[in-house]
Amino acid sequence: LAALAVPIQIHFVRHLSPDAYSDLYAPWFGSRAALHHSDPYAPAVTAQIQQDMYGHPLAVGDPHDPEAFVYPPWIAFPLAPFTLFAWPTVEFLFAILSPLAILISAAFWIGLCRPALSRIPMAATLVLILSSWPAVWGCYQRQPSLFVMAAMALAVVLLRAGEDIAAGVLLALASIKPQLVLLLGVWLFILAIRHRRWQFTVASLAAPSILIGASALFLPGPIP
Repeated sequence: LAALAVPIQIHFVRHLSPDAYSDLYAPWFGSRAALHHSDPYAPAVTAQIQQDMYGHPLAVGDPHDPEAFVYPPWIAFPLAPFTLFAWPTVEFLFAILSPLAILISAAFWIGLCRPALSRIPMAATLVLILSSWPAVWGCYQRQPSLFVMAAMALAVVLLRAGEDIAAGVLLALASIKPQLVLLLGVWLFILAIRHRRWQFTVASLAAPSILIGASALFLPGPIP
């Protein structure tokens, strides 16, 4: 029943968005523009995204989502390899990677919270999570948040394993969605200071600074 729920849910809700719609398209297109030293926040880039999404640029006051590039510019770095491919190829790759990101994220969090969970309950839990509506819709829309959540989970696992520098760097990369990572990042930073884990403290400060500096080299204007 859980497996059958996935195509049924998609069938009944796919009319809610255009066929060409994807949450990944705007950050992918904007990242490609940024890596070519163009301003991804420029009106011309937004208009092109709207043209590709809706078939025409949106007029002022249009109720549709404007689909502008609204991410920090350093999202271009993790997306850089994918900007080398055409959009249909990228969409296909993320159709495969999105469920994997959910499974990795869920398995890591379950392992952190319930390390004694045996194989069959773990497998059943992962199937239920993957067939839940937020997971289905996130995969269908190729939502970048799925990968941010997986990076956050992996960062906590690395921190627990003593890989403080890697954890700090990964948490910085997860800041492409600042609203998702902020509370966790602040909490881990406080814990690191309290327990004198200076490598994580330095990495969690240095890595975002490097990302911001590298972004400023590509895009001198939009950082302010």
